[in-house]
Amino acid sequence: MVAEEKFKVLPSKLHSHVYCPRITVFETIFKPSLKQRIRMILGRIYHVFFEILKLRGYRREELLEIELGGNIVLRGRPDGYLEKEDEISVVEVKSYRAPKWGDAWDSDKAQILAYGLILHKLKGKNIVLKIRYIDREVEVPFNTENVSWLFEVIEDYKRTVQSSWIKDVRRGVKCSKCPFKELCDLIDSLS
Repeated sequence: MVAEEKFKVLPSKLHSHVYCPRITVFETIFKPSLKQRIRMILGRIYHVFFEILKLRGYRREELLEIELGGNIVLRGRPDGYLEKEDEISVVEVKSYRAPKWGDAWDSDKAQILAYGLILHKLKGKNIVLKIRYIDREVEVPFNTENVSWLFEVIEDYKRTVQSSWIKDVRRGVKCSKCPFKELCDLIDSLS
């Protein structure tokens, strides 16, 4: 009997999926262009050298992994976490502003909740989640309601990757900078 391959879920992919589920499908089907790869590399360099290194005293960019039910592996590198006797503070640093209304962007919540879940399962401690935007810091509760929502996001992500289902999405200003804008425009024109 051949063991079924584990389905790997990265918190950064959950971030993209919540931001726009179509990105999940497009990134599964199409490889990024040279321009996109260069942009990702430059963004990564900026993030590490100008954002992550500010997290003094934190464990930074450490690869963590847990197995969830349903043959799912959750694996990622939180920007930083600080382990105390009875709790772990997880910090995710963003290079953009927090929303004007509400606490944090849903895509950022999904990402940091995934890191919180990994650390909670590995260490068994209380989790404090903080997102540092350029204009303010937001705390995201690590509670049953948010973790249940995260599991829904993970299941939706898995279903989307496995089926390559292109969902209808609410288009907006964020679409203007998307590398898949023309493809989305074409899909929308056909539906």
